[in-house]
Amino acid sequence: IAAGYAATDEFHQLFVPGRSGQVSDVLLDSAGAAVGVLLMMGIEWLRVRKMAQKEGQNGSQKGQTE
Repeated sequence: IAAGYAATDEFHQLFVPGRSGQVSDVLLDSAGAAVGVLLMMGIEWLRVRKMAQKEGQNGSQKGQTE
């Protein structure tokens, strides 16, 4: 979606006086979106991993008390 929007924005800039559409801008915007997605995926992976570890600790403590 971000790459498509970047491409249409650069196309639009071809018709704006004083502006120019650049393929490099589309690539840069797309790379930024990809980094953002990867960052959010990493954060989610860490969150899920932390929750799983927490559940594992709670499960072992329950088994010892019963």
